[in-house]
Amino acid sequence: MYIRSLDSSVSHTGIRLVIAAGSLVKWLMLLGMLGIMTGCLLDDKDVKLRNTKLQSAKAGDLTAVQNDAQFSLYLKNGLLAQINNPAQSTTTSFDGAGFNANSGSSYSGTNLQVNGVDEADRVKYDGNHLFVAQNPEVYWLWSTTANGSTANDEDYAKIRILSAENNTPSTQLVTEYSLSEPGLHISGLYLNDTEPHLSVIASSLPNYWTFDVWFQPWFWQDGRTSVHLLDVTSPANPSESFKLEIEGYFIDSRRIGNTLYVVTRYTPQINNLELIYNPQNNSDKLSNQQLIDALSLNDLLPQMRINDNTSQPLFTPSECYIPSATSLDEGYPTLITVSSIGLDTLSVESRCIGGYSDGIFASTTGIYLLATENKSTVLHKMLYQNSDVGYADTATVTGDLGWRNPSFRLDEFNGVLRVLSTEREFSDGFVPTMQLDHRLTLLTSPLQPGEQFSQLATLPNNDQPQAIGKPGEDIFAVRYVGNRGYAVTFQQTDPLYVFDLSDPNAPSIAGELEVTGFSEQLHPLGENFLLGIGYDSLDGFQQGAKVELFDVTDIENPQSVTSLILGKRGSYSEAANDHHAFSILDMGNEEFRLTLPLVRYQELPDGGDPNEPWQWYNWTDSGLHLFEINTGVTPSLAHTGAMIVEDNNSQEYPSSGWGNRSVIHGDAVHFVYDHQVWSADWNTPQLLSGPQ
Repeated sequence: MYIRSLDSSVSHTGIRLVIAAGSLVKWLMLLGMLGIMTGCLLDDKDVKLRNTKLQSAKAGDLTAVQNDAQFSLYLKNGLLAQINNPAQSTTTSFDGAGFNANSGSSYSGTNLQVNGVDEADRVKYDGNHLFVAQNPEVYWLWSTTANGSTANDEDYAKIRILSAENNTPSTQLVTEYSLSEPGLHISGLYLNDTEPHLSVIASSLPNYWTFDVWFQPWFWQDGRTSVHLLDVTSPANPSESFKLEIEGYFIDSRRIGNTLYVVTRYTPQINNLELIYNPQNNSDKLSNQQLIDALSLNDLLPQMRINDNTSQPLFTPSECYIPSATSLDEGYPTLITVSSIGLDTLSVESRCIGGYSDGIFASTTGIYLLATENKSTVLHKMLYQNSDVGYADTATVTGDLGWRNPSFRLDEFNGVLRVLSTEREFSDGFVPTMQLDHRLTLLTSPLQPGEQFSQLATLPNNDQPQAIGKPGEDIFAVRYVGNRGYAVTFQQTDPLYVFDLSDPNAPSIAGELEVTGFSEQLHPLGENFLLGIGYDSLDGFQQGAKVELFDVTDIENPQSVTSLILGKRGSYSEAANDHHAFSILDMGNEEFRLTLPLVRYQELPDGGDPNEPWQWYNWTDSGLHLFEINTGVTPSLAHTGAMIVEDNNSQEYPSSGWGNRSVIHGDAVHFVYDHQVWSADWNTPQLLSGPQ
């Protein structure tokens, strides 16, 4: 029998047994029962088939694992349920200028959802050098080279380091640093605030990806996540000072100060066991049960390896939590792990929960693990505790968080968690329709161990019965700023709702504004203005990209200052889906500069009808568009130019690459398009330097 691990020299050490006094007898009996079962042969008449089932991911509060036997049974039950019953499945105060990693600096940084909680991005900038992640065109499984295969240079993920000249805008390639093996995909970069260190998060990618398999435990086998700490004191000679490898697929990450939090998801990968994955009868199922029950607990736990040393368990059972309602016939084979990595101490602490997570939301007090199932969403909060995290409590809200930037539907402010969720009901008929009920829930959130969630209010309610959104309208964008909340719903027009959250026990819809089109990104500019990025709409058909400035000084009467439409139907901006794709620089005196990438379609095809709202247009050009915003006495939004890097005069179709980024440093603008960097002066963006 061979169990995959990070290296072949793994020595499984004994894991300490922690037994709660009240469960001692039950778990000792369970240990004896498992011992009898694993010692029997297939034809032993005394062996009984266990009818196991997958535990619900939203089973409520979690409880600390009591002992090894409990955790072992939980994981084995989950594996058996998936193999023997394959049909089973589970579906701070406002700083006044938006949230920017370099707020108050002379150059723009990564846009953040929560002020003070840094996010990984493809590009980082320290004022002198650009650090650009470049991934291979073809992704290898991380174990490919172990099978004797060789890789070419283009199969390695790289960090491109470029020096930036800002007086006469340009960049120059300094060096390219390759990760140590092929097949890894760089998920994001962090740049240390105090020391010249670059944190690189890399991961293996599965060979397939569809929405359905997200909920299948087998999808999460054979994954690996790695964290590389690079010393870039000398940008021309970066060196790896620390490497951590974790078994499990990368979900997300955040950084607060010198602690990096990495969330991964893991299902045991069991090789060389003669498991029957399509059992036809009880004999097949019993065979699977015996093979799985014979595994040791360490065989089922993810491993980690530091600096290529011997692998060791990522955590012990006493550092894990499972649903408190778990019965002896239930389990789940997938584990979610939050690993806390001290970037100054190079320490690693990990906690895990049984079940799955759709994603995370990170506040300044903790990380929320999100999972939606059966028309409700569960929120497990893990509190920051020095350089570690610990489970606090679980809350459940009705509905789901949608698929458009779901973490933006949550916010924590002054100990109150605000969640905007959607309950969906399908009606029968010749043409099925869907009813959408949106609900804002406010809860006190645990800030210390031992505290619990407590619901304060919901909206709508008896005193405030107005629905959020009109019939059939889904939520396209959400943003919270201090005591206010904003939401955009859309079907034919774009209602912008303003929520007054100053009294968490009595939230209300303070104001509403209806305009054409819709915003998918909302970004605060100071305390009284809001930037919307999305698309125009005509008779229900999406048109060109749209940038709009809203004045929300009077929350009962929000106003649109102005809106700009870029391109025709078919045009798109990555900034509408990804808040890292656009850059904003506060220039002082209530003036801002904005850049966003745009692929513009605006040439009418032969025989086309410009009067039809459904008419698609031909591609014209791709580039970075520049805007100036004033939030003073006379608010304004103006399009001031564009850095066009490709057009239909030189090629027939636009490049398909994503991850486009930009940096504004004074009058210098640097645009990362695909893997190349273009530069220009803000006042003459048509005069390009590059690519580098």
